[in-house]
Amino acid sequence: MIIKKSLFTSSGISILTIISVLALLLVVLMIVVANINLRQKQSRDELRIKHLEIIGLAQVYYFNQHQQYGMLTDLYQDEIIKQQYLDPASGDNYKIFLNVLADEWCTWSASEAEDNKFYIQTEQGPGVINKQPINLATCKE
Repeated sequence: MIIKKSLFTSSGISILTIISVLALLLVVLMIVVANINLRQKQSRDELRIKHLEIIGLAQVYYFNQHQQYGMLTDLYQDEIIKQQYLDPASGDNYKIFLNVLADEWCTWSASEAEDNKFYIQTEQGPGVINKQPINLATCKE
C-alpha cells in the first residue's frame, strides 16, 4: 500500500515557534546589555582609581615642596597636576580633605559597580571603605 502525502500538509513555522525564538533572543539580548553596562561601570571605577593615584602622587610632590599637603586647587595652581581630573560619570571634581595642620589628607570616589563601596587615597596610600559620609575621620579608620 502506497500512502500519498497530502498537498495541504503544513511544513511552515508555527506562530508558537516564532514567539519562542523571539523570547529567547530577547533574553540573550538583555543579558548582553546588562553585561556591557557592568563592564562600563567597572571601567569608570578603574579610571577613578587611576585619578586618585595621580592625586596621591601629586600630594607627595606638593608635600616635598611645601612641607604640607594641598587642596586640589593648590595642585593645579603649582602645575603639579596639569589637567583637571573629574569623575568619569558625574563630571564633578574630586574633593580633598585636610586636617588643620595640613599634614594628613584624603580624597575619595564612590564605586559605580558596587554599592556602598568607596575608593580612598590618603598620605598612607590607597584603600577601600564601605562607609558614608566620607570625611577625613572616615578615611583614617
